[in-house]
Amino acid sequence: EKGDGVIPGDYGITISGFAVDTSVPGRIGTAVLVTPEKYSDEATSGFEAKIPSGTAEPMEFNFELKP
Repeated sequence: EKGDGVIPGDYGITISGFAVDTSVPGRIGTAVLVTPEKYSDEATSGFEAKIPSGTAEPMEFNFELKP
């Protein structure tokens, strides 16, 4: 709806991807981080996004992950 969205400002970005390890019979799967750990913390990810005030259109951000 109109007015929904992110408050304007500067944001640190984190990215975390997980897979479920089901290799142990009889156990519920365990989440395993599959993205480099540095991207899980905004202090080390190196990713930032700036949201300007007055933006009405959707914004798209692309972040390149490197090993």
